[in-house]
Amino acid sequence: MKNIIKKLFTVPGKPNALPIRFLTDDNNVYTWEDWQMEAKKKYPIRYFLFEELPFLFRASFTLKIKEAIRFIKSHLIPSKRYHYLDLRQNRKGLDYYQYGWIDADTKLLYACFNILVDFIEKEHGSEEKFNEHIKAQECDFPEAIVNLRIIQKAYHWWKVERPEKQKQIEEARDDWYNDRKNAGTRNRKMDVLNKLEEELKQEETNHMINVIKARHHMWT
Repeated sequence: MKNIIKKLFTVPGKPNALPIRFLTDDNNVYTWEDWQMEAKKKYPIRYFLFEELPFLFRASFTLKIKEAIRFIKSHLIPSKRYHYLDLRQNRKGLDYYQYGWIDADTKLLYACFNILVDFIEKEHGSEEKFNEHIKAQECDFPEAIVNLRIIQKAYHWWKVERPEKQKQIEEARDDWYNDRKNAGTRNRKMDVLNKLEEELKQEETNHMINVIKARHHMWT
């Protein structure tokens, strides 16, 4: 019975084992590629039904299963949601955004620097490890080092210098708001506040431009 099934559902003369052409140096040896060519010519229908069709089915089925698993992981596991761009901010103060409407200019700012922070803190592990990565390439890749230092400088500005400037703005705003008696000094305090805010906007723009220019070096 086994032999009858084998005759009906296999290509006649299929060997149990043969070498593969690209793994052998002997051009005269008979390989799987030789058998496949002969079998296609002698038994085209059987070869398609019992050799090619099962392979195509297995490949297609396996691919669909893998894609389904990847889809589920990408949507249900937060750390695998690479297609999502999280704009939320972890700091207090001016960057208190967690959800809801924000203007496009702020979206661009948060998107740019959240990606930058993830690149250094998640892909490299920390700013210290990123600095070690830079030092390891100093001799061999001088052009890359320049761009990586630009990226590091923008990261430090975002995490350290910018919060300090924001604190100055908050203090200047409180100072202006609480001074309601003297119009002259209140106007001067408003000028100070406006100057600090414009300086911060310019710094944001400059660092965003630098990050965009250096973006081709942001990979691991």
